[in-house]
Amino acid sequence: MPRPLYPKLPTENVGTSGRGSDYEEQEEQEQEQDKVDDVTEDSSFERILPGRDRYNLRDTLSRDRREPVRPRGSSPSSSSETSFLYTTTHETSRTGGRSNRAQGDSHPYEHWQEMAREYIRELIIIVTALLGMLVYLADPWGTSVQKPLDAMVLYNEGMRHMVSRYGSQDRDSWLVLRTAGRHVFNSSVVQEPAVVLLAGDPSTAACFAQELAAVALSAYGLDPTTYSSTIIKGASYRHSEAAAAKKALDIRLSSTLSKQSVATLLGLDSLPGDSPLMLHTYCDHENAPFKDAFIILSTSVDTDGVVGSRHCDAVVHSALEDRWKNQPGLNKDKIGALLARIGNSVVCLRTQRDITC
Repeated sequence: MPRPLYPKLPTENVGTSGRGSDYEEQEEQEQEQDKVDDVTEDSSFERILPGRDRYNLRDTLSRDRREPVRPRGSSPSSSSETSFLYTTTHETSRTGGRSNRAQGDSHPYEHWQEMAREYIRELIIIVTALLGMLVYLADPWGTSVQKPLDAMVLYNEGMRHMVSRYGSQDRDSWLVLRTAGRHVFNSSVVQEPAVVLLAGDPSTAACFAQELAAVALSAYGLDPTTYSSTIIKGASYRHSEAAAAKKALDIRLSSTLSKQSVATLLGLDSLPGDSPLMLHTYCDHENAPFKDAFIILSTSVDTDGVVGSRHCDAVVHSALEDRWKNQPGLNKDKIGALLARIGNSVVCLRTQRDITC
């Protein structure tokens, strides 16, 4: 229903005749009638609107009805302006408008996107830190040599060359050496160093150890001719104090393995006192400081009549126990623990007088 137009008379010009109060009373009656008309019009208009717009209209009408009725001609109140702005913003966001975003207003979806990006950045940092810890635990000293992808192939080629040179050796000896090489050259993650214990004639063992070290260096991708000798002579510590020999052996092993991952100790049985226990650390299955390493040891034992790997292990272990049990600082338990770490890949060599090195 159209709203009749009545001029609003200023109250200050009415005087004391009472006409001002009559106009105010008439104005209030008109406003009440307007509310009834608006509701009637709203109800009729809602029936022809789509469902979503109908709900939007109801929300807007509900907010408008909560506002105090202001006289015609007066300036809109701040609450009315706020209601109008809120309604406009609400309708624009519902219909997909982007006017507010263009003016710099943030959208809740954009806020969640930013939070997701932040979480992803934190996750990447955590994963990177964990990977760094795994790399450190695999090689805590950070000194292992990067092996070529065909390291095991290079090692097997070297073994074939040694078989042609040392053809009189027992077949089981080559199987032991092949198995030892797999620990470091055929594994993506090296768990423990390869430790080979050569037993036999000292001259034959020295030449065999030197050539085996060259094969291991080649498998690590290193040129044996450009590296200093990997050989440590145990006999040079024979007359030293056990503590001094242990310290010197520790320095030599650490220096050699950190540079080239291959170390050779000749004359293991010549070390004084309890200095052989230093090998307990470097040959440990779990806590060795250089896991990706190839360590060669030798001892002087008569093994010419030994056949088979089991017989070889028993003969060499017994010979070392007999020698070490009388050395100060060593007892049966310590000797057993040491042999468990250095005596898993024992090779009994047959004497070859025609071999020189």
